[in-house]
Formats: sequence, C-alpha cells, structure tokens
Amino acid sequence: MSRRNIITAVIISFVIIALCTAAVASLFFLRTPLSQQLNLNLTTPTPILQPTMPLFATEEPQPQPTPTRMMTPTVGLPTSITQCGMKGSMTILLLGRDNNYWELPSGADAIRVVRINFDQQKALIFTFPRDLWVATPSLTENYSISKIRLGPLYTTIKNTEAKNKNADFLATNAVAQTLYDNFGIVSDHYVTLNETVLADVVDSINGIEVDVPKGFKAYGITFESGKQLMDGKKTMAYLRYAESQKDEWNRINRQNLVIKALQDKLSTPSVFPRIPELFQKTRQAVVTDFSPTNIVGLSCVGSQISMSQVAIDTIPQEYISITTEKLMVIKDVNQLKEYISKAFDF
Repeated sequence: MSRRNIITAVIISFVIIALCTAAVASLFFLRTPLSQQLNLNLTTPTPILQPTMPLFATEEPQPQPTPTRMMTPTVGLPTSITQCGMKGSMTILLLGRDNNYWELPSGADAIRVVRINFDQQKALIFTFPRDLWVATPSLTENYSISKIRLGPLYTTIKNTEAKNKNADFLATNAVAQTLYDNFGIVSDHYVTLNETVLADVVDSINGIEVDVPKGFKAYGITFESGKQLMDGKKTMAYLRYAESQKDEWNRINRQNLVIKALQDKLSTPSVFPRIPELFQKTRQAVVTDFSPTNIVGLSCVGSQISMSQVAIDTIPQEYISITTEKLMVIKDVNQLKEYISKAFDF
C-alpha cells in the first residue's frame, strides 16, 4: 500500500464520524472541538518533543484551554499544504479501543501517534504495541497504578471513572500522559474510536476487500491468502488476532491493511448515499478534540504529502523482551527513547 494512502487512511478511518458531521454542521460548530482538550502534566521528564500547537495561515495559536482556531479549508482542489490552511507541526494520538469484543485484556487495541510537519511536508505514523509494559508515575496518586500494559491502561481508567461522563476522555488523557512520561511524546490532539462500531460500518457498506498476505485460522474463521471480501465479524477477527505477543508486529500490519481497505471503500461513490446511516452508527463511537473543520484540513494535508515523505515505524522487535506473563518489557529504556527521539525529529 502506498504511504500517501496510509496517512490519509489512518486519519479518515479514525474520524469518519466527524467528517459526516462536517457535512451538515454550521460554521460555528465546525470550529468547535468535539470534546475536551488534553491536559498533560509536563513537569516530570524532559520531553522528546516540546508542545507544538499547530499554526494556521494568518492566525496565531491560542493558549490552553482555549481551543486553537482553525481556518476554513480552501474551496476547490488544493495543490499545496498552504492551500489546506496549515503550517507548523502537529502530533496526534490515535486510539482504537475495544469493548471486550473478542478476548481479554480489553483496552486500547490500536495505539498510533501521527506527527505531521506541514512546513516540511513530512509525516510519521508510529505504532505502540498494546501489551507494552510502561511506568505510570503521573497516575500513581489518583489511580494507585505504578506500572501497567499500555493498552489495558485505557480500560483501567475508564472503569475507575465509570460514573464520570467524560470517562473516555480521561482514559485517553491517561494514555497520552503515559506516552509522555515514558517517551517524552507530547500529543497536541487525540482521536479515540470504539473499534466495535467498525463491524457495523463494514456491514453497512457491504464489506471491504482485504489482500491477506498469508493465510491463517483464528476464532474459528479461516483467512485464505489473497484478496477477499470480509464482513464486519471477519474484519474484527482479522485486525484483532495475534497468535502470541511475538505476533504483535504482524497484527499491526493487519490493522494497517484493514484501515486501507476501509478507506478505499468509503471513497467509492456507491457509499456516498449511506453517509447518513454511517453517521447514526458512529456518532457515539468517537471522542476527539478536533473540530470537523480541523479534520477536513487534515484530510486535505494527507492527500498532498508525497509518499516518499511519510515514515511508518514502530518499536523494533529486538528492543522488546516478552515475559512468561506475556508482558512486552523494554530491554533498554534509554536506547528506545533515543530511537523514538530520532524518529520524531523532523
């Protein structure tokens, strides 16, 4: 799959609800964040990335907690990043969280950080394994957690805050805080998607075509190698399955294939009449501090960045040791921090 398509697919697939909303929202609503902004404690480690709020043409960045104002996307077909109305840089936390769909432990099943430099027209999509064993110094006082798997951290906080209407935001913020505490990554924005809605979305568009590199069997379902049409249940099984922690890197690749297939199907004219139906299915499934206008601008950017300028990365397998408890423990924290720092340094 082309890297240009991957960045567009990642952004669009995580924010389908906001794109649908953008089609019917008023101008005021388009500029309004759909949920709270991240609130990180940046006093503990020295960050890899200083907070870099996005800069938009002819506008100055607004201080927290005031939402950053965005320009309305340029009308017509853009021919450059500038015409998308964006400059500076932005770091986005993308979470796909499950809901005990197949197996424990539940939590953030897909964890990606997207770094976009609008001026250099470069982007990075960095994936973190769900079973990565991480320290949580900023969460110890309020949640009595000192170490935990990165993915299940989401569900732990969400369950603790079950009576709070903002539980999904608080869980997302905890993941963002933990990424900062361990690796110095400062997320400017976030998108959290309930993965279980994907099954309904896939069924609503009559399935997606996925090119399976290697056949296997999981959850009683057989996946033959090659192109095949998947319904919602089969899609969920394909993107979630991991034979063991050592198969995590293959699972990450399978998730990318599903994202690409979904984006391809959503881009076909035959799906356009079903947008209202998709909106109804997904409107409660996404939590984000982006406004629909922001998302339209990012989709514009994704189509303009050259494939040669998009890096796709994750933690190298040799940097991880898998314990008998199936924890993915970092062998050398400083070595990994240096690796991530170099990956994000552009």
